[in-house]
Amino acid sequence: MCRRCTFYGIIAVLIWSTGGAFCHALTESWGLLSGAMVNLIAGVIGVGFQHRRHGWRFLKGRSRRCWLTCGLLYMIYVTANYASSLFAVSREQAVALTLIKSTWPLLAYIFLFLLQKRRMDSRFMVKTAMLTAGLLLSNLMGEDGSVVNLRLLFDCLPAICIGLVSSVAWAAYSNAIGLFDAAEEGGQGDCTGVFMIVTAFAVAALSLADRKPHSFSLGGSFWFQLLFNSVIGVLLANVLWNQAVLHGDRAKVFSFSNLLPVLSVFMSAAILRVGVSVPVFIGSVMIVIGTMISTEPAAGESRNVAIDRE
Repeated sequence: MCRRCTFYGIIAVLIWSTGGAFCHALTESWGLLSGAMVNLIAGVIGVGFQHRRHGWRFLKGRSRRCWLTCGLLYMIYVTANYASSLFAVSREQAVALTLIKSTWPLLAYIFLFLLQKRRMDSRFMVKTAMLTAGLLLSNLMGEDGSVVNLRLLFDCLPAICIGLVSSVAWAAYSNAIGLFDAAEEGGQGDCTGVFMIVTAFAVAALSLADRKPHSFSLGGSFWFQLLFNSVIGVLLANVLWNQAVLHGDRAKVFSFSNLLPVLSVFMSAAILRVGVSVPVFIGSVMIVIGTMISTEPAAGESRNVAIDRE
């Protein structure tokens, strides 16, 4: 197990936390096309870099099952992530969608326990409960202490369902890519760039259903946000994430990832100079506490691990 690779996962989460602040204008002005452009640029750069380092060997040594499973999960995650935004029109619906999308780190953590056939003891239950309560409190309670009108959420069931598909897909991808790479021999480099290129065309096709008005601005902020999101937010963050789940401590990486919504809120608040409500602050504290609860076996405890790559 590589400590440096575990740290790569932390860096990836920190990069993703800046997405809302740095890339908001890009999404507003270009809609779903922004996702297609970002993934295409990131994919082309990623494939070009891997080809320069390894030649076309980076495409070999992986089974068809690996390509189909990981590639399909990545495409489903990104496409569903963008598709869900087509249905959320009110604030309540947007809040619910944000809550659903924020569940992927917890789902990835639970999937890891299931794959490793680890016992879900009291520490795991407390950790899960704290993280879930923190997400609910910070997303479903307004600044005045009132609860979001849940009845309005039923008008947005398509967005919620698609958002849930997105979270499940990324949680599954984060576990699957580590399992497949462990079983493959001869694979070199990172093949995510190929997934990004294929996904770019899927999102471009989806953008045809985007009926929201967009300005399609080409100002200076557009180029900065396009390059930042492509090279840093998508390509670099995903490469670091893959290294973390392949060679780092996945349990620690997934646990830290639960801080993503907290980091996103406070990062956006600092960059955009806006306040943080009391419910969001309290929910964030609960998420931090939940993240800090260790579920690793204590000294002398046995650990039943069905899949051990370390």
